[in-house]
Amino acid sequence: MGIASIVCSSSAKPIRLACLSSPTGIKFIVTCDVNYVNVERLLQRVYADYVDWVMPNINYSLDMPIRIPSFEKALAKTVSLNAVKK
Repeated sequence: MGIASIVCSSSAKPIRLACLSSPTGIKFIVTCDVNYVNVERLLQRVYADYVDWVMPNINYSLDMPIRIPSFEKALAKTVSLNAVKK
């Protein structure tokens, strides 16, 4: 799994753009303030939630949007626990 992170700036406030490319080909992208730390760890935890809640779901296929309430709850919890500013 590869994680790439860049800082983008324009006339507005600069942001960080981070992407995790999973072994299954799914890409997880996070945009956040440049002051957030552990974005890479956040992406790894989001992928772990995906593996735990989405992949075992027999009604899900890779070309579908993810609409699984248990994943959405886990994702919200992961983001709230791992989004830390400097």
